[in-house]
Amino acid sequence: MGKNDLNKRILDIAAITEKEAQRAADAGDLAEAKRVISNGIRDLRDYKRELTEAERSIREQFQDAKLKNRASGQTVGMFVGSKTRAAMARGRAAEGRRLSSNQAAVLQPYARAKANVDRAIAAMDRAKADVTNEAARMREGKSSSATSATSAQATVTQARAAPTAPPPPPPVPAQWATDPHGRHQHRWWDGTRWTEHVSNDGVVSSDPV
Repeated sequence: MGKNDLNKRILDIAAITEKEAQRAADAGDLAEAKRVISNGIRDLRDYKRELTEAERSIREQFQDAKLKNRASGQTVGMFVGSKTRAAMARGRAAEGRRLSSNQAAVLQPYARAKANVDRAIAAMDRAKADVTNEAARMREGKSSSATSATSAQATVTQARAAPTAPPPPPPVPAQWATDPHGRHQHRWWDGTRWTEHVSNDGVVSSDPV
């Protein structure tokens, strides 16, 4: 399987998850958007396990080939000269290096794909956190609105339950009346307020209030 084939699965999962999560968010269903993202993360983790299993199988195949290479020629080597045995040993060593190089080349796309899976999961984790925070803000906004509405209703209820204040006394006409301050016998009430005009035994004078 080529590198592009390995990464195509990641791109497909990410694209489908983003599309479905955006659709749910646009509909105002943040809980569904969060669920979709969680499913996408789960699918990516399952795919990473598949990649790891594929790597294990590849290593086993190369390990078998390496064992066969190390065993090759050993029986024949017992019946040939030292130079021939040395040449055969060099051949086995070269083949071992070739197998190791090929193994690394075959495994490299899988390692890169797993790194891409990790990056995609990290991006989805951030998106999931954003959805969670947005849902919390919406709940707080609704709670604040409900609290404000309850407070306003309580104020109205209290206002309705409060006793009605008595009506103001009828206006008193302008006249001489007993000085409320007690400094003189009488003080002039002009119909709205006390004035500085005072009277004692019929003698009028001035004493500011």
